[in-house]
Amino acid sequence: MPTNTTSKRVKNTRIARPFIIGSEAWPLTASNRPATALPDHTKGWRVYVRTPPGQPSLSTWLRKVQFKIYHTYSNPTRLVDTPPFQIEETGWGGFNIEIRLFFAPEVGSKPEYRNHFLQLEPYGTEEVQKKQIEDGMVRSEFLDWVEFNEPTEGLFEALTEEAQWAVPKGAGKGKSKRGSTIGSAGVAIGEGTVELADVTSDDTPFSKQLESQILAVLRKAEKDVDVELEIVKKDRARIAEELTQVHQSG
Repeated sequence: MPTNTTSKRVKNTRIARPFIIGSEAWPLTASNRPATALPDHTKGWRVYVRTPPGQPSLSTWLRKVQFKIYHTYSNPTRLVDTPPFQIEETGWGGFNIEIRLFFAPEVGSKPEYRNHFLQLEPYGTEEVQKKQIEDGMVRSEFLDWVEFNEPTEGLFEALTEEAQWAVPKGAGKGKSKRGSTIGSAGVAIGEGTVELADVTSDDTPFSKQLESQILAVLRKAEKDVDVELEIVKKDRARIAEELTQVHQSG
């Protein structure tokens, strides 16, 4: 009887793959407003799971994506089983979206959950918000990873073959015959890169520049919270002292 190689595991091997979870929102106008949009809806939006630029296709390991949106929408749980893994709608306010990732059968793993907040209004520094308004597009993305520890032979073959790349890459020195470099820890490393670009552009919406700007906003918010907490502590101490004086005088 032949051996089922798809269920056998490749020992001491770990393969990681990046993917993007994000959303885009734009103002609704007379020219782009869908006929199905409700009267109070002011924004069009889409939420998606995508392959990062220059990286191998996520459809190699991802079979379908379930998006669970706000309950007031018609059919709030939506399943997309073919790329592009995205849905489009209209609305007026942001909310949290639950995303469920269903793996290919050869992965042999249960679905994983992610969450994404639907950002409809401009955010970030004044400069970033100004550009979002000028472009008529609010984009909110983050880079995530999925790791396959000791993958099945079937999955290992799929994750290291040429077909997963948008542009075929030839095997050279230091490459496996399937076109993927294998790191010293048994990690298959793609030939592309997921390092953030230095500055934001139309082709690279997420960058070190945007990351720094967002971190600056978060640090300022953290300092503001610390100030507010200090005020609350002083108020509590004052109230406690006043209560003590009342008890003593009584």
